[in-house]
Amino acid sequence: MTTIEVIKHLCERENISISALEKEMGYGNGSLAKAKKIPAERIFELSIRFNVSMDYLMTGKNEQNLLYTCPDCGLSYCTDFYDDVKQHEEEHTAWEKAVEKYGELYCSYSENERIKAYNRNKANDLSISLDERYQAQVNVLRCLFSRSVSASGFDLRHVSFDDYIAMMLNNEKYRNLLDANICQKLIKKYGTKKGINNGESYYHINKNEPQTIAAHFDGSEYTEQQLERIKEFARFIKEEDRRK
Repeated sequence: MTTIEVIKHLCERENISISALEKEMGYGNGSLAKAKKIPAERIFELSIRFNVSMDYLMTGKNEQNLLYTCPDCGLSYCTDFYDDVKQHEEEHTAWEKAVEKYGELYCSYSENERIKAYNRNKANDLSISLDERYQAQVNVLRCLFSRSVSASGFDLRHVSFDDYIAMMLNNEKYRNLLDANICQKLIKKYGTKKGINNGESYYHINKNEPQTIAAHFDGSEYTEQQLERIKEFARFIKEEDRRK
């Protein structure tokens, strides 16, 4: 089976259309249905979305190697590989410490995207009160903050949620996405602070060290950023190079 045939099979299993999947993932219309080759970054994201291995998406084989998503931390790993299980144990411990310090973190990619999309729509709903829309935007920031903490490897040197909001509000591109009243209300409470590059949403703890890069989609706009499961992604790229 080709990759697109596998994706169609998975869509049929969930009773959704390819176009609905494209919209859900923030991909352009027809970008999956008409693609001759699916980029590795999208295979990585779709493997998380459907909870299957990337090898299965590429070949249609070994469907039994499903990714297991921890019900507590929301991180996914393959139970068939000892290294994955051990890595999850380490990540889970780090997650517990981070939650103790930073509060709730949405570390499941699909759950994070669902919560973010719901609250983003709510923040733009002018039929509800400003206070409700403001709180919805804070929830969106909690999703972005969760991704940033997760991408840091749950490093306890990461800034606090309040400082993260202030840094995002110092980000001109982010402020331009906000309703003016919500933006003013956020700045009044949290202020602004330098620390996150304009157009980004990740706090880099040590800029002298190489940053691990993966891909994510934020709505319909594609940017290269960090995602959970970096080790698996790197292994997949190496396997893909061997196939060429």
